[in-house]
Amino acid sequence: MKRLVLAVLIAIGVTFLVTYTYNQSQQETATESKLLLTFKEGWRDGYCAGWKIEKGENADCPTAPEAPVCDDCSNTYKLGFSKGFKAGRNSAQ
Repeated sequence: MKRLVLAVLIAIGVTFLVTYTYNQSQQETATESKLLLTFKEGWRDGYCAGWKIEKGENADCPTAPEAPVCDDCSNTYKLGFSKGFKAGRNSAQ
């Protein structure tokens, strides 16, 4: 009987640890995706702003090219906007 109780407790403990680890990895993946999405939003907004600086405020923005891979994701929207702005100005020239 003691072995059965011990086996059940170990099974419950292992199940809890596996579930907790899985949930942690899912949350980290969701956070990384949100950061990349924010970088891409900043890229699109910055590209359009850079294009308008060169072509004038009334110019229509072209479709922004695909955002580059974000290696440094600190302050991602701002970083994406900055890189997109430079790319938009260069494309408009």
